[in-house]
Amino acid sequence: MIIAGSVSCKSGSVVREQQPDLSYKRIENYDTDFDKDLIERVGMPPEIVLSYFSRADNMPAYTAYKPTEAEMSIIEKELELLPLLHRQILEKRLVGIYFIENFLGSGLADYIIGDDGTVYTILIFNPRVLQSSLSEYVSYKENSCFIRDDSSTRVEIELSETFSGFLYILLHESTHCIDYVERFTPWVEPHMLRVQGPSQRDTSFTRRVWKDYSVLNASV
Repeated sequence: MIIAGSVSCKSGSVVREQQPDLSYKRIENYDTDFDKDLIERVGMPPEIVLSYFSRADNMPAYTAYKPTEAEMSIIEKELELLPLLHRQILEKRLVGIYFIENFLGSGLADYIIGDDGTVYTILIFNPRVLQSSLSEYVSYKENSCFIRDDSSTRVEIELSETFSGFLYILLHESTHCIDYVERFTPWVEPHMLRVQGPSQRDTSFTRRVWKDYSVLNASV
């Protein structure tokens, strides 16, 4: 199953910044229990999340998707394959893992701010990533880089059929979660800069490459 119309990482930062209501980023709008295993944090997204992203994406009202038992087995198995650092940080800071029907894109990571300014995270996925193999998903992604001007030419990636496309997008999006918490990127979004100020991890590399948010230095 090819996930037509999806992308691996929903680049909605600028769109989201244009939305005036960022109340969905407040921790009090979520049920939190950091003693739960990661698989137990798969749940129904709060209505405030569904309504916010449907507006931000200019889509009809989003609806929550509840994974089947078989899909929950896939999610649990592939969560366990994340690197140790990812799992350790997610166990402390991941509020929830949500699946949204017809979500625009394959997945998204976002940050939530606690009352004391602590950064937490959420993960949102299109359930279709659970319904394609890893080979199908990565092949789709590689093909999406090219204009289809020759139907006889196609890129196909052969990987293990043991895993689903969810593993690829999970690793990608959970790495954004690590960046939100550890702040390897000086500031991921303008709102985060306003809330927390610049990261102390700012380096000569980031200063040399980036003039401003989404603006490269002319010399690069």
